[in-house]
Amino acid sequence: MTPPNKQATPPPHKQWVTDCLVPLDVCETILAKANQYDNPQSAWEQWDVGWELLWLLVKTGYDDKKLTLCLCDIAEPVLEICQRRNIDTLLGNVIQVARDTIDHEWAARRDAVCDAARPIKAVEGNAVVAGPKSAAHHAAYAIARVVAKDGRHVHLVPNEVYWVGSWVASCTMSETGEVFFKTHYDQSNAENRRQCDLIRKYFPWEWVKAKLPVTANL
Repeated sequence: MTPPNKQATPPPHKQWVTDCLVPLDVCETILAKANQYDNPQSAWEQWDVGWELLWLLVKTGYDDKKLTLCLCDIAEPVLEICQRRNIDTLLGNVIQVARDTIDHEWAARRDAVCDAARPIKAVEGNAVVAGPKSAAHHAAYAIARVVAKDGRHVHLVPNEVYWVGSWVASCTMSETGEVFFKTHYDQSNAENRRQCDLIRKYFPWEWVKAKLPVTANL
């Protein structure tokens, strides 16, 4: 029993966590959760929070075209909410341009998607209240960042994309899209499951396995 006012010592990392995730400088929240799984394959295939899986993906390695399409798919529910509520947002145009130019040469893709996203004003909202327009703006900016940087040129950092999962999950919580940061930690949330399934569709375990620092005996 832990004495009063004294925090319990966290369990030691499992060997696969130490070998595969610690070298990637993964945040403590994800390390602690990963420690619940026996191996990296079960962790990847059973992970149930979208923003965390995006965080892991960017840290382990990604394909920019696949990530672009994945973020477009993740953002679709916010676009539908905005359309239902007659909220003017350029997210739909950014998604369309990103998809239409996915096989174009990189500079042409970059210019087209960034031009589509450029008219969006500075993102409004904060970590307490965020409506669908803010979520749409964040998603559009994230898609543009992925295309503009392209992993071959400048590698992304997790905070450029991972929060899209949180904002989208929060906005789909209710028809009004006004609930934010209430349940993206809820591991049974249907939107989080949808996001994780999308991420795994574009980046199955065998693809991720090849990107890990240690792959022997996995």
